[in-house]
Amino acid sequence: MASPIKENGVQLDSLSEIQGRGEVIFAVEKDCFPWAYRDSKNRLTGFCIEVAKCIAEELGSKAKFVEVESIKLWSGLENGDYDMGISIYDTYTAADGEVNPFENTYKYFLMKAAVVARNDNTTINDPLDLWDRYVVTPVDPVYIKLANRYKAFCVGIINTDEMFSLVESKNMEAAICSIEDITKYLRDNMDSPLEIVTATKELSGSLSFHLRKGEGSSDMKRSVNRAILKLKRNGTLAKLSLKYLGYDFLSQPEDNDQ
Repeated sequence: MASPIKENGVQLDSLSEIQGRGEVIFAVEKDCFPWAYRDSKNRLTGFCIEVAKCIAEELGSKAKFVEVESIKLWSGLENGDYDMGISIYDTYTAADGEVNPFENTYKYFLMKAAVVARNDNTTINDPLDLWDRYVVTPVDPVYIKLANRYKAFCVGIINTDEMFSLVESKNMEAAICSIEDITKYLRDNMDSPLEIVTATKELSGSLSFHLRKGEGSSDMKRSVNRAILKLKRNGTLAKLSLKYLGYDFLSQPEDNDQ
């Protein structure tokens, strides 16, 4: 557990505790492919796991992971059981009148929708290339609005496999979908001719590390923020995106509204 330690009777701040302990304890939500998951050899891996390992290394420590359900992530973080939390699909919402006990580091990943096409389609390299093309999306207003934004002819499909099959068979030129949908499909269909060819503008979600507010947390947050900026600038996050997500979402330039 990440309980505070003392040196010569003086309680150390969060960063000193970690460096003295030699490890950063991360709580991470279970089974969140491709962000954090168990591979075929039961090893914990994924984009967020690798980012956390890099952060721990920048802090001069090793990463230790505790897989938990979402509610236990927040309660354990508040109790000081973990140094940082990695929440993929859930964020903490304070009740009316309640002070949020957590704070977030810099964002290390901004969620975007993936644009998927056949690997022999060389005409779609940018979301703006979807103009007047037939695209398929999940039956979800988020992705349908994106298709409308890029002036594409859109068909909504409930079944994910059917959605991608339409692109494979060339009945549709592209799909606009979540990163999770396409990475899971390609994992389960390794012979598929599909690939992520570009990405849309940012969606509402993002990824950052969560810390408990309190005395000594400012040094910890500052050090993690510096590490995130370093990983962005030296291309590490882009390489991890390509490795685990099948596309470099970090270097994707922002599209415009023209």
